[in-house]
Amino acid sequence: MQVCLLCAALSSGAAAAGEIPGFGDTPVGLEDFGPPDKSYVVPNETFTHKLAPIVKDAPKGVYISVGTERGFIGASLAENTSHLLLLDRDPRVVFFNRMNAALLDLAKEADPLDYLKLRLSASHEEWLAALKARPHLSGTAAMLQSRANWEWWRVWARDSKSWKRYYRPWLANIPDPDEFRKSIYWNNKELFVRLQGLAKRGRIIADVANLNRSVDAMRITENLQNAGLRISVLDLSNTWHKAYLGKSDSEYLVSMLEPVSKKRSVVVFTDYDFKYREIKNHKKMNMNHKKMIEHMKKTGKPVPFVYRAYTFGYIAGRNGDIPVHGVSNFLASRDRLVTGNDSAGACLKAVIAVLREKR
Repeated sequence: MQVCLLCAALSSGAAAAGEIPGFGDTPVGLEDFGPPDKSYVVPNETFTHKLAPIVKDAPKGVYISVGTERGFIGASLAENTSHLLLLDRDPRVVFFNRMNAALLDLAKEADPLDYLKLRLSASHEEWLAALKARPHLSGTAAMLQSRANWEWWRVWARDSKSWKRYYRPWLANIPDPDEFRKSIYWNNKELFVRLQGLAKRGRIIADVANLNRSVDAMRITENLQNAGLRISVLDLSNTWHKAYLGKSDSEYLVSMLEPVSKKRSVVVFTDYDFKYREIKNHKKMNMNHKKMIEHMKKTGKPVPFVYRAYTFGYIAGRNGDIPVHGVSNFLASRDRLVTGNDSAGACLKAVIAVLREKR
């Protein structure tokens, strides 16, 4: 496979700057991308404001996430994030994450409007002018020199109609658009400053990894151990689903990462709302249920998802303040999870109280 020199140069510098040797050094170029319909560059979560109370007080450490904006937003909401490690098996997702980290680094300090201009409207010539004016940037900024990369960004991060939910949520027919908008870092200066600080210190690292491979799970553990780092949040999104990791591989991944966690480190994943799951899986759905699901699909309204999470201590039985469940029950007991669902607010408050204890 032929690798562009630009991407190789980018990757070789990312690991050293990010202070997690062993990550960020996988070459990724435009020629590595598969069919576009198999990528999830454009996020579909429109409820990230519900993630905030779950990760806000997670212990200091590395925020690990799959996907694109899910990780950037989550790390900005978590006050104790020391590094953002974005891992995904899709090279296109990794490429987006490296481009976005570079733009955060390139933008003027504490200036979300400058970042938005670079992200949404700046020409390639304006990118080059900004690079020339700010020469002391991390290695990721090198990829912004390529016109081909700029053109890819224009198509995938600007012109896609699917981004409307993020750029103009009040027009996207989603619940709580104002709360969702406030949870996005470019609309909130405090969140933007936190996230940009990671980028400017080279602490946003994106790399290719397949979490259902034991070698990649071992790689995460070994690299964090060697760097003297611990996990703050592990965001699995929906990779626990049988179409990706599945139940047993998810349990194995968490058990593998337990040595580099703290007992109040948080594991987050996305799940169907219970009511929706019951309706969807019901063998004798009546016509009203069918019509409701058809209406959701036709209107484009997001499927009602919720965030659910454990602390690592809860999973491993190391936290006496929370009922003990073994790793084998990681996904089997979803009704007992920390959750962003309003119906389990009491449980959420109890676990947030635990997280806020002395770390």
